[in-house]
Amino acid sequence: VARLAFVVELEPGFVEAWYNLGTILQHIGEHGEAERRHRMAMAVWPAFTAPRCNLGNALLAQGKTDEAMSQFNQALAAQPTDREARWNRAHVLILLGHWREGWREYESRWQLPGFCAMNEYPRHAPTWTGQPLAGKRLLVWYEQGLGDTVMCLRFDKPLTQSGATVTWAIQEPLVRLAQQSVASTVQSVHDPVPEADYVVPCM
Repeated sequence: VARLAFVVELEPGFVEAWYNLGTILQHIGEHGEAERRHRMAMAVWPAFTAPRCNLGNALLAQGKTDEAMSQFNQALAAQPTDREARWNRAHVLILLGHWREGWREYESRWQLPGFCAMNEYPRHAPTWTGQPLAGKRLLVWYEQGLGDTVMCLRFDKPLTQSGATVTWAIQEPLVRLAQQSVASTVQSVHDPVPEADYVVPCM
């Protein structure tokens, strides 16, 4: 932080330094200071959309939901293909209770470079998108963090009640816990991928 602050003091027009300084401040929880640095980056280079997305995240971390949404909308207006802006906007929509639009936008995560499950998600069966499940084999695949997987285990009951035979493929550290929590089969993602009629990622 100190070195980047020194750089922007020497070179106030160095937009990447302002942006990187704001990003680091965000990572250490200094969201108010991060907001200020991202605003400086935008002042230096208004067409640079990355600081606007991070500004939106800094505002969101401070509970300024409407302002965050405005920043993401502006980023998308300037760059409609900005995947980060769309992904971040999805979080705000869900927080505001706009479920249908929010979860639809949330699917943009698959377009993000380096998304954790992108290269592991099995494609050997069609993705389940709400088709009738009676008599079908459904493979539910882990997707993000451990907490996300635990949260999604609650959906085992409605899935099995719909008539599906469900297998959960999840992170190794959660297998024993999940086996004690759900009636369906639970395995590690490192085990052989079972046959299925449909596959669906947790989130």
